[in-house]
Amino acid sequence: MNYENYRLETKNRSFLVIRLFMVLVLVKLPKGEMFISTNELHLSLVIESLFDNTNKFTDSGSVTLKIKLDKAQSKLRIEVTDTGCGIPPEEREEIFLCLSV
Repeated sequence: MNYENYRLETKNRSFLVIRLFMVLVLVKLPKGEMFISTNELHLSLVIESLFDNTNKFTDSGSVTLKIKLDKAQSKLRIEVTDTGCGIPPEEREEIFLCLSV
């Protein structure tokens, strides 16, 4: 997989979600600029997949996307919390396996 330096930033997609689905979307990023080495396409697909799933199963309420950079371990952590119906515990590992790197 090819990795490039990439500046992480939010885009207007979250505002589109608010208008279409009546869901409050909160995006929480660390203060200041955040640069990571990643495959931009793969990262975009992961975040898009997470948003698509929350949109499918959250009719109203909120979706919170948190992105944290762990410099000590050189890892990016993406957390999504929503008020949707949830994923049964026995299905979580299989569902999220395709999103992990």
